[in-house]
Amino acid sequence: MIAVAVLGSNANAVRVAGRLAAAGYVVRTWGTAEAGAAGSARPGRGPRANPTPAGAAAGARALLTCVEDPDDLRALLTDRRAGALGAVASGAWWLNLAPAAAATNEEFRALARSHALTYQHTPLIGEHGDLLAVGPAAADARAFCDPVLGAIAPVVRAGTPVVEVPVSVVGGSRR
Repeated sequence: MIAVAVLGSNANAVRVAGRLAAAGYVVRTWGTAEAGAAGSARPGRGPRANPTPAGAAAGARALLTCVEDPDDLRALLTDRRAGALGAVASGAWWLNLAPAAAATNEEFRALARSHALTYQHTPLIGEHGDLLAVGPAAADARAFCDPVLGAIAPVVRAGTPVVEVPVSVVGGSRR
């Protein structure tokens, strides 16, 4: 399995790190002590906490970010001494798992290109452990993203047609 870095200090970061480790990925984290102890299906193989974003990202083939504030994310990625973008493997994928505005996504896509990374906005939807990952629609991006995202949560595609379900199927009644 590939090495992945998970950056973030929220509950989703902890869940993401634990689920990836349970799926056999080599997981390094930054942002929360709990992520380092999130556990794994194989004892001793859980996520490893790092004191800096660069330490977590060193040599990783995938950088997964769970940081909702764009200014905070920008800072932990670009800090001259401890920023993750200076440490992640060239050619790696950056999967932004947090909600992001279109303008922010364009900025982050350009930032990724300047570091020879591929950026993909793949937000997680849900809470309390019930998550869905919004995966990329493009087939070339799916080849890399789907196995990683699938280890975290069921994957749905942006642009997937919505199917109308009759209210009677979900327990309600039509009037």
